[in-house]
Amino acid sequence: MSRRLLASYLTLAAIVLLALPALIESGVIEVAREVYGSLAPAFYGLRTTIVAAIVLATILIELLLPGF
Repeated sequence: MSRRLLASYLTLAAIVLLALPALIESGVIEVAREVYGSLAPAFYGLRTTIVAAIVLATILIELLLPGF
């Protein structure tokens, strides 16, 4: 793996990790809990599902629109 590719992966990972506190502070988890209630007993809970979806969306946005 080239240094440039590694640097871009690390930058993307840093962007996603920096977005997590804003995600928690925004209240999106509480809103999702109000809207969806509790998911039926399953392997993944509501919070895990919502955070995973937002993290994946953040990665996709950064890959498609770098620097947005």
